[in-house]
Amino acid sequence: MVGSGSLENKFVLSEVVAKTGKRAELIPKQNCVLLKLAQPRASAMLFPSGKLVVTGSNTEEGLKAAAQKCTQILKSLKFHVGLMHFRLENVIGRADAGFRILLEELALAYPDITTYEPELYPGLIYRMPRPKVHILIFVSGKVVFTGSKDARDLREACYQISPILEMFRDTKITNADHHVGQPFESATPRD
Repeated sequence: MVGSGSLENKFVLSEVVAKTGKRAELIPKQNCVLLKLAQPRASAMLFPSGKLVVTGSNTEEGLKAAAQKCTQILKSLKFHVGLMHFRLENVIGRADAGFRILLEELALAYPDITTYEPELYPGLIYRMPRPKVHILIFVSGKVVFTGSKDARDLREACYQISPILEMFRDTKITNADHHVGQPFESATPRD
């Protein structure tokens, strides 16, 4: 899950890193400071504008607790902050179909809702209209669900995509040739 909010203050990133020590890492490419929390287990990105983005929790309550923990840490270091407008932005889930998938055939069968350009990205992007979820499908059978703010949407998307993937199962590969991971039916939301 991903959540974001405002800390009601602007920050000089080097000052945040200097005061937090080993707890924070400057990420110049993203112009943010990364704070890793042990309890609750999560990561938070702090931007100069005061925006806070939290990832790594499996629950919305965990995200909020991590955001509050970051606020407490910054307050203890004498930064003037207050958490405002924190909300869930995205729920991400993953699954394994347990078999290889013929992505080119899938893309040809659903041209209006898929994008597959293997020279640019190895996965097929399936844009499910209802529930509105983006599904990244890989030839290995690995599947990533994203784009929703509700875990129920991911479960419904998993239920709907399962028979479609079965239609494009690569039957030339046996199960002995393909490592089977988490069963597709038990797909769960993740951070």
